[in-house]
Amino acid sequence: MRIESKASIAVAISGFLWGLFWIPLRALEHAGLHGIWGLALFYGLPALMVLPLFALRRRQFRASSLRLSLIGVIFAVPLLLYSIAVLETAVIRAILLFYLTPVWSTLLERLVLGERVTAMRIAGIGLAFTGILIMFGANLVAGESLGPGDWMALAAGFGWSVSTLALRLNQDLAAPDLFAQNFIWSGLVLVPLLWFFAEPPAPPLNLALAQLWWSVPVTIGIVMTAVFTSVWGAPKISPGLTGLLYMTEISAGAITAAIWANEPFGLRELAGIVSITLAGAIEPVWTAHRRRTSQA
Repeated sequence: MRIESKASIAVAISGFLWGLFWIPLRALEHAGLHGIWGLALFYGLPALMVLPLFALRRRQFRASSLRLSLIGVIFAVPLLLYSIAVLETAVIRAILLFYLTPVWSTLLERLVLGERVTAMRIAGIGLAFTGILIMFGANLVAGESLGPGDWMALAAGFGWSVSTLALRLNQDLAAPDLFAQNFIWSGLVLVPLLWFFAEPPAPPLNLALAQLWWSVPVTIGIVMTAVFTSVWGAPKISPGLTGLLYMTEISAGAITAAIWANEPFGLRELAGIVSITLAGAIEPVWTAHRRRTSQA
């Protein structure tokens, strides 16, 4: 399997894992860690867990410290903004505004990298938005104006497109170093975000400690795995394709919400998921087909 195919699978897995992230967040809500306090646990734990990487790879960090820090910031901030946006506005509105990323990424790819926008890319974007419209319908325009959470989702989507472009332009940086920088900066950025968005009072420390027995493996299995597959896979494929492949998050979220949150799931949702899945698959499948044909 070619490296581009492996990278595409890695990015799609990352999107799928982010689609499961609502489940542990909801569990923390039920345990008493509301809103951004729950996010602080899931982003703060990795910030501590990656510290040994700095000792093991201190030479590499010193060699590329400025670039690593810059990419760490622009990768961490959109993830945090989107996570807060889901808490601050309707989930459907946050998803729609964030998943303008394939459009932003394709435009940046054209303007910065000078890459041609292919018919397959346009078809993929069209299928993606068709799937969103099928799944969410008239609910997409619920509400008259954009609130703070909506603006955060929109900014997060654009910021995520910028971060995938930055990863593409810095393919020489190692995935473990990018992985560690993301969580270090996530932990640092969380401090002012807690100040502005967290609802007082802070939950008792023993309440957070009581969740560690399950939140640590979930953090490793979902949050840390999703970030690592992102920083490993995204530099190896185009930013526009990365944006499309991440839309597996929508499918994963819709399916798991139907199973565990009793949210509606019928033919409309199934048709939307099929359309979104095809959106992410059409370009890599077509590319692989053309490559096989040319080699025949």
